[in-house]
Amino acid sequence: STCEIDSTMRRMLQNRFPHECHVFGDILDIFGDGRAAYNHLNSISSYRDKIAWANQVPTSKTAWCFQHDQYCDLFTGATLRCGGFPCQDFSQAGMQQGTSGKQAPVVAAFGRKTKELANPLLTIENVDRCPTDVVHDTFSSEYQWYCEACFDPAAVGFDCIRRSRLYMGALHESSATCVIDPGILLQHTMHCIGRDPPLKPGMLMVAGTNDFWQDCWHLTSGDSGRGKRSSDQLLLAAEQARLDDYVSKFWELPHTNRCDYSDLVVHLGDSPATGWVTWSARHGVMPTIRRTGGLYYVPCLGRHLTLREMYLSMGYPTYVQYVGYDASLAYRVFTPQTSWWDARRALGNSMHVAQVGCFVGSLLLSSRSKESGLPLSELFQIMDRS
Repeated sequence: STCEIDSTMRRMLQNRFPHECHVFGDILDIFGDGRAAYNHLNSISSYRDKIAWANQVPTSKTAWCFQHDQYCDLFTGATLRCGGFPCQDFSQAGMQQGTSGKQAPVVAAFGRKTKELANPLLTIENVDRCPTDVVHDTFSSEYQWYCEACFDPAAVGFDCIRRSRLYMGALHESSATCVIDPGILLQHTMHCIGRDPPLKPGMLMVAGTNDFWQDCWHLTSGDSGRGKRSSDQLLLAAEQARLDDYVSKFWELPHTNRCDYSDLVVHLGDSPATGWVTWSARHGVMPTIRRTGGLYYVPCLGRHLTLREMYLSMGYPTYVQYVGYDASLAYRVFTPQTSWWDARRALGNSMHVAQVGCFVGSLLLSSRSKESGLPLSELFQIMDRS
């Protein structure tokens, strides 16, 4: 199951999740009236008092499920719960209000739901500025924290993009036990999947003619509030001026202090003329993809970075992979009733697939259920074969 308060993002989840999965709205609905609970929690000054209130108040057992158009059980079981609570209060790009911020009630509700479910394994993701003591205070004391890592996608083979995130993993003492250190297994995984040569932005530019025109069609459809665009004149006048400024600034850099021109990616939502540059020029690494902003542009190719290529940089398998006679299904970037900008916003809120996959995989492989009768020696043999 998942919770998503944004109706557009929730519709995208409904299109992607199997029908059996529950898609709920506001996570604060576990307290019955989510809006009333939000207002009450924001009226409490101390964060620990917010947590205390959230852990004591009675909870509802059901909420409206948008996937099934009916009230469904809120507390559905799962071996592992993975979540990234809102980061605006901790992010450098946000208000940096910490636990006194407006999103604190959401964090408290997430902690209460986890307490009720008591999932055997728990993974928390957030920006690297998120204090770990907030996580420890929020989630049940019955969880034992075994792994904490703050790393970039470069550590898991995606040197092309910068997105440093904090990951924390825990086991519920009543139902799971740790058999090896997940941190050591994570380090070993990182060592094994490193790329040589490293993945650079220019290697992501794999869109063919049909891909590009499909992207342009979605980009220019329903582009309300973002200026008039067309496939003949994709860039707005201000964006073209910023692009020219970026290119000029790039060639002014010393040769030893700039990336290859083929790896240059610039964000046209920022203004280099005022000194605000968001680009890959100095380190050959794409900037963090934001949920909002302008187009990302590749001057070497004279075109924007397509949405499919942006998803590829975040670890999504957006192109069909052929192995022998078998072909894996490509990730559907475009979904019904959502725009190009909706899909971009979803990506800006997304975890990097390789980051969360490696972390969660290490936590799963290093733990076992207390109900399992499998001898440890046999378990280690299975792990070795994996």
